[in-house]
Amino acid sequence: MVVQHDSEILSLVISDQDELHRSYMPLIIDGGLFIATQETFALNHEFFFLLRLLNDSERISFTGKVVWITPSNSENYREQGVGIQFCNDSNGIIKKKIEKYLSGYLNCERATYTM
Repeated sequence: MVVQHDSEILSLVISDQDELHRSYMPLIIDGGLFIATQETFALNHEFFFLLRLLNDSERISFTGKVVWITPSNSENYREQGVGIQFCNDSNGIIKKKIEKYLSGYLNCERATYTM
């Protein structure tokens, strides 16, 4: 995963299906992504995102809100970062697109960044 941060705009590139599986947070209402970062963000902080998934040339833009924080000193040595909820995806377009990419992964028991 590549994250570029410019003020209130985050650009994400997830080019690997395994990384997408580890990052995806399906239990969040409307879906979300975990972003590994050492930066500190507050709960409910909103950002504008530009997201590119796998080999897709299209960039998906959305507003996301911090709904999960894994601190640097977390138990079980979890990756430090934040979980972002998709805020302006009322039709579930982003969630459906991710779940289409992950069709063979959604019910697997592989560990993710958050569970």
